[in-house]
Amino acid sequence: MNSKNTICRLSNTQALIYLLILLMCASCGGGSGGGDSSGSSTEVTPPPNEVTTPPPATCQDNDTVECADPLTGNNPSITGHGNSSNDVHDYFEYTPSQSGTVTVTLSGFGANDFDLFLRSSSGVVIDSSESVNTQERIVFTASAGATYFISVMAYQTSGMTISYDLNIALSSNTNTPPPPPPPSTTSTMSYTIIDSCNDGYLIRYKLYDVDNDLVWPTATTHFSTQGLNRDNTHSLACRTGARICYGGSLTPDGSGLYWGVGLFGNQGCSTCCYTCTNGGSVRVGLTCGSRKQSSENDILSMTNTSSNYQPGLTSDGESLEMGNDGLIKNIEVYDPDIDIDLH
Repeated sequence: MNSKNTICRLSNTQALIYLLILLMCASCGGGSGGGDSSGSSTEVTPPPNEVTTPPPATCQDNDTVECADPLTGNNPSITGHGNSSNDVHDYFEYTPSQSGTVTVTLSGFGANDFDLFLRSSSGVVIDSSESVNTQERIVFTASAGATYFISVMAYQTSGMTISYDLNIALSSNTNTPPPPPPPSTTSTMSYTIIDSCNDGYLIRYKLYDVDNDLVWPTATTHFSTQGLNRDNTHSLACRTGARICYGGSLTPDGSGLYWGVGLFGNQGCSTCCYTCTNGGSVRVGLTCGSRKQSSENDILSMTNTSSNYQPGLTSDGESLEMGNDGLIKNIEVYDPDIDIDLH
C-alpha cells in the first residue's frame, strides 16, 4: 500500500507540474503564432521605391543647333563631311573674342552642291549662300563675345560621304572710322524690290545713298528677296534730295548677273537711282535678261520721287516716256520689236 501511495503521489505531482506549465503558456498567449494583436510588436514599413532619373541625352553628332560643334579661335578652319541622304546638316558654334567683319567660306566639295547658312540660337536663318558654285560665302558683322551659329547643308551629293572645307576669317574693326553724323534734314520714302527673275534663286540686294556714302542695311550685310514676285518693301529715313540707288546680285560675291549698281555699289548704272523725297515710293521688278545692267524695264512705278536721269534717250540707247502723274508710260529698248507698255 505504501509503495502504491508513493507512486500515486509522484503521479499527482507530475500532473500538477504539467498543469502549471499549461496555465503559464495560456497566460503568455501561446507561441509565435498567437497573442493579442494590440501587443507591443513593431510594424516594419518597407522602404519607398527609388526613382532613378535618366541621364540627359548626349549629342552623338552635330546635326542640330543644340549639338553644334564649338569652333576655337577667331579664324578657325575645319574639314567636315556631309551626305544628302543620311548626314544632311552640320552645325557649328562660333564666338569671336574681338568685334569685326567675319567672312565664312565653304569650299572643297568639288562638283557636289553644298549650302551655307548663318543662324540664330533657335535655328532661324539670318543669312545664306545657296548657289550652285564650287564655293559659298557669307559676310557679317560680329560682336566680341557673342555666339553665332553656322550650318552646312549637303543639298546634293553623289551618294557617298563628301568632304568640305569651312574657313572663318575675322577682320577687326578697331580702326573703322565712326559712322557719319545723322542727316540734318530727313525724309521717309518707300522702296520695294520684287524678284521677277524666275530662275529658282533669291536675289541679294542693297540700297545706296550715293551722295552721302550711306548703305542699307549695312556695309557688310544685305537684304534678300523672299520669293518670286513677292514685294520686299523697306521704309528708308534718307537725306532729303539724296540719290538712292538699288543694286543686287544672284551671288554673294557680286559676280555673274547683277542689277542696278550691283551688290557692292561698284557697277555703273544711269537708270537705277531716285531722289529721296518725303512720302516718295519706288517699286522695282528685277527681271532676268541677257545683259547684266538693269534699265528702265525694271521700274514698275514711282510716286513723288524723281529719278536722276531725264526723259529721253539714255546712254544705253533706250527711250523713256513719262506721264503727267509721274509714272512711266512707255519704254523702247534696242530691239524695235520690244515695246513695253506700262500705262
